Amino acid sequence: MNSFGRDDGMKMGQIVARCWSDEDFKEKFKADPKSVLKEYEVEVPGDIDIEILENSESKQYFLLPSSPLEAEIGAGDVNQVYGANSWCR
Repeated sequence: MNSFGRDDGMKMGQIVARCWSDEDFKEKFKADPKSVLKEYEVEVPGDIDIEILENSESKQYFLLPSSPLEAEIGAGDVNQVYGANSWCR
């Protein structure tokens, strides 16, 4: 389940951009993501763990979202909900 709010997407983008331009900030984010998210006013429930993984040229990560609990979805729905046809590098 995604626990982040709608406005958090812009804040996440700011964090990523800063990670790209500030190595010290990136290391801080990787070491203690909850404190960095809190600095950006992104609330993370206490019982949620955050792990930061960084793609490289030789290793790419694929995020497998948790399964919807309330309804079954078909392949066509997945494309609309998750954007299954997109791949970022």
